Amino acid sequence: MNKYFIIVLVIFNFLLSCSRNEGEVKFTTNISNNISDSLVITGADNFRKVISLDKKGNCNVKFNVTKGFYDLLYANKYVHLYLKPNAEINLAFDANDISNTIIYEGKGIDESKCMAKYLLKNEKIKERALKTESSNFTLFIEDEKKVALEYINKGDYDSDFKDAMIKSLEAFYAEVLRDYEEGAELREVNNKSPKEFEYENYKGGKTKLSDFKGKYVYITFWTLWNDKYLEEFKYIRAITDKYKDKNVVFVNISIEEQHERDSWRKYIEEKKLDGIQLISDRGFKSDFITKCNIKDVPVHILIDPKGYILSIDAWDPSSLSLQSQFETLLK
Repeated sequence: MNKYFIIVLVIFNFLLSCSRNEGEVKFTTNISNNISDSLVITGADNFRKVISLDKKGNCNVKFNVTKGFYDLLYANKYVHLYLKPNAEINLAFDANDISNTIIYEGKGIDESKCMAKYLLKNEKIKERALKTESSNFTLFIEDEKKVALEYINKGDYDSDFKDAMIKSLEAFYAEVLRDYEEGAELREVNNKSPKEFEYENYKGGKTKLSDFKGKYVYITFWTLWNDKYLEEFKYIRAITDKYKDKNVVFVNISIEEQHERDSWRKYIEEKKLDGIQLISDRGFKSDFITKCNIKDVPVHILIDPKGYILSIDAWDPSSLSLQSQFETLLK
């Protein structure tokens, strides 16, 4: 999910921030269907620039930057940028579909365009790769990687940007390979038939995966002994509410032994955990848990409307990338 791709860029951004060559950037926007009165650009070394927008989504400002990677936050959605002194950047996009409508115009925009291209392309490559037969996987990955690296090397890009992108792409393809190897058993299950579960529901009765057939299912696995789930739950609650009228459901499965059932129910009541709360039947030995290769928590998976596992390492509920993924899937 581009996790390592972004992480490497963040590391390089810190290194670039150490070179204090600062200069002015001219920045304008043209946002159709505007839904915000401002946007925020953040970067390394605590850089933060709040920019006011008019009702039509336009702005025209100048500010100083050091060369490096930046994030633009607009209406809870991120756009990744590469800014450098003397750049003149105009961004145009539709607020309802930023990733697929964004247009970069001006001077010093090539790096940002390249980054946007590969963030979108990597999602599609990973999805295709994880569905590829093992006999074709290596050739597919090597071909895609070769094309990507040649494109970066031949491009007229800033040298520091090239170094960061090449290392980020290397990390991305290593991530794809790792997920492919870890998901071998899972792919075999998916290729034969969807896997079912039937777990006790806190609200009564039992719930099956097939109860949600026809919908995307985002599952969060957690345990009573790991408090990280509580930290995530406010985001789970928020995203559940945001997509309550969409074709997706959010399921929380606590991986416990049956003798912990009463403790599980008490915990949910005390912590006021709402939503779909289930408990596995045999802890980590439950068939569904083992087939999903769940070994640590909290972790998330995404299942498609036919019951097949779409992602074995889905974005965290706090990630805006997860929301971008849903916007694409739920069109």
